[in-house]
Amino acid sequence: MSLQKSPDFQLSENFSPDATLTASEYISIQENLEKEAAEILPGRFDICTKEKGYIHQNVYACLTCSIIGEPPILEQSPVLSSFDAANINDDFISKILDEAISKTRDLHTLDTIQENPLVENSSTVEKNQFWNPRIDKNILKPADPSTPPLNFIPHGFCYGCSISCHSQHDVIELFAKRDFMCDCGTISSKNNISNQCNLTKNDSNAFNSRNSKNLYNHNFWGYYCRCDTFYDPISEPREMIQCFICNDWFHDECIGNIPDETDYENYICRDCVKKSPVIFGIHINENDAPTPTNNIKQDEDIQNINHKTSINENDTSTPNNTCKTVYIDSKITSPIEYDIFAKDDWLKDICKCEKCVQDLAKNKMLFLYKDVDIYEPEVDETKDESLYQAGIKELSKIDRVKAIEGSTAYQNFYQDIKSFLLPFAHTKRTVESKDIKEFFEEINTKKIKNAK
Repeated sequence: MSLQKSPDFQLSENFSPDATLTASEYISIQENLEKEAAEILPGRFDICTKEKGYIHQNVYACLTCSIIGEPPILEQSPVLSSFDAANINDDFISKILDEAISKTRDLHTLDTIQENPLVENSSTVEKNQFWNPRIDKNILKPADPSTPPLNFIPHGFCYGCSISCHSQHDVIELFAKRDFMCDCGTISSKNNISNQCNLTKNDSNAFNSRNSKNLYNHNFWGYYCRCDTFYDPISEPREMIQCFICNDWFHDECIGNIPDETDYENYICRDCVKKSPVIFGIHINENDAPTPTNNIKQDEDIQNINHKTSINENDTSTPNNTCKTVYIDSKITSPIEYDIFAKDDWLKDICKCEKCVQDLAKNKMLFLYKDVDIYEPEVDETKDESLYQAGIKELSKIDRVKAIEGSTAYQNFYQDIKSFLLPFAHTKRTVESKDIKEFFEEINTKKIKNAK
């Protein structure tokens, strides 16, 4: 699987906070946002996958909930600010808009060094030695990629919870992770704010549980690849490729020379290849195995290894006493690092002898014998409907008395809007954001008086 740079959101280039919107322009913008939402989020988001247990699913990490204490305050996009001024405050639309136009501020090395008293010999300190400002400000990052930031509790959420529970948070998409259970509403996610899951509110056991089998790597705080770099989809020019086994992502330039017409779905990173001799051994012929030498050069570029042909592709079972893996550990004096782009049906060729099974079990790779598809949420059948159409459909489902009350309230609001706009139409004066704010303040005042 590969991940390319996200396209720029066109609205941010042409829209300014001071721009004047006509009613037709506003409706057009709203329709475009609805269409983009349907494309980016086509599945239903009213179901949490927690009850499904540890499954292969797309996972999202919430930086807002992971950071203990007050999370870093990021500069808002001017486009988002302008929509806030227009009282467009829908969680769902804000989620799409935020993902489309948000930009991560660059951490300027010189300013950081001057503000950070821990740094010595500041002229030699590189920018990547500090955490990205979305994680922590002006703090040195440890060299070990597996070390999480200070005051940071990593956890991940399913597709439904990323929208229904974290739409206003700083969320990053991690894509597929194996054997992962949604952390939303568990002890792991109870942090600086109240994090009861909106989709499992009645599940008291989930709120007091901890998903102990979940594994968290540097992806959960926004870092990827062996170069351990923070990933920003807006500014990242490089293509990223996901390892089939560990599910981490790697820059194409960090992998090296990638063979032409390569299937990225079956990429295996060099760390996973090195971890288990079975993975390397099923992708070479015995004649191609490296010969013993004291000067073996560790390969820094991609090696397009030909898959060995000694395995019958139609043979899905292997006798327990027959090993078809080429073990090369005893033949070399230095580890060899290979990235592998395997063929489509390579999983069928994995040896099932006792030795190979034990090796894969030791390295937690038994899932390779029976890898399951990634769980996908049910398709939202209403995704092509406008908000108006969805509202009318829901209105027909509610109690008749409540429907009449709602319709009456709508008519009253319509009359208020009409009365508000008439003076502007007569004088041909432009409706400004302050006029809209005053109108809603007056509406709220009326509500308070009527409540009394």
